[in-house]
Amino acid sequence: VVPTLVHQAAEIRNRQRDRMEIARPMLIRDFSDVRDVVRAYRVIAERGLAGATYNVASGNGVAISWLADRIAEIVGIAPALASPTSHALDEPSVLIGNTARLRALGWEPRIGLEQTLADVVAHYTQGAG
Repeated sequence: VVPTLVHQAAEIRNRQRDRMEIARPMLIRDFSDVRDVVRAYRVIAERGLAGATYNVASGNGVAISWLADRIAEIVGIAPALASPTSHALDEPSVLIGNTARLRALGWEPRIGLEQTLADVVAHYTQGAG
């Protein structure tokens, strides 16, 4: 979702499109920085119990529309969202991971979503994406 929204925001800035398209803007999802995910895998490998299940997540949910607004702000455009009408997806409106087991191993996320978004925008808008 994040790279798609960043690409759309960059296209708006470059006048290649006029709005960001989001199928279900009010869905709430749990986003984690890949650097935190890699650290979580290491902690699980080193301290986790064999056969146990660990949710690698931030434990916080945000609406997809919030992501789009924040990315638009970082890119420097006014957010303009369009929601296609033909998406009747059968999926939960809220998905947030329970990180209690993983946190009991001493792990917690270090990189906030704001920083993740800024880093992804910087990566894609500097020609690396």
